[in-house]
Amino acid sequence: FGLQFTEYEDLARVQSELELLTALYSMHTRVETAVSGFNERLWSIIPSSYSSMTSTLHGLQADLRGLPRLLREWPAYDDLSKTISDFIAVLPTISNLCNTGLRRRHWMQMVSAAGQQTSTWNLDPDTFKLKHVMSLNPVSIRVEIDEICRTAKKELEIEAKVQGLGEKWADRLFQFIDYKDRPGAIL
Repeated sequence: FGLQFTEYEDLARVQSELELLTALYSMHTRVETAVSGFNERLWSIIPSSYSSMTSTLHGLQADLRGLPRLLREWPAYDDLSKTISDFIAVLPTISNLCNTGLRRRHWMQMVSAAGQQTSTWNLDPDTFKLKHVMSLNPVSIRVEIDEICRTAKKELEIEAKVQGLGEKWADRLFQFIDYKDRPGAIL
């Protein structure tokens, strides 16, 4: 029609901001989906999925850093970055908690160290999830968790040695004979 093109600076600015918001919201959705998915996993499958959790979180962190620099000034970007960083920070502790030597008593020690009621904890493998572990705020009690896990590992080693000794001596037969004029030994 031969109309002249009119530029609206405000409209261009709003369009640019909407594109940035869309990118940030998309990233936020990915992070929240991943974190909530991790939290809903049964604890019994965490040891086998630990490496995939780690790679997913590091991938999300790299993708977040790949977003436009303008977004880094926004509080929502900082919140998203903190969510990822906090979860990555807890991964070594989660790895430590995957110790097969942890028994109920060890978990109760951790619950007590976190200041929670031990009577409310259910460690049933069909219901116990990562979100329950995360409710302990494992980063804040990392030292206690490390000590409890070290103790549990040592106790597991001792249990294995005792069991080995039991198996070794189970089929042994002691025969007592009279010594000089005395009857057999009394144990």
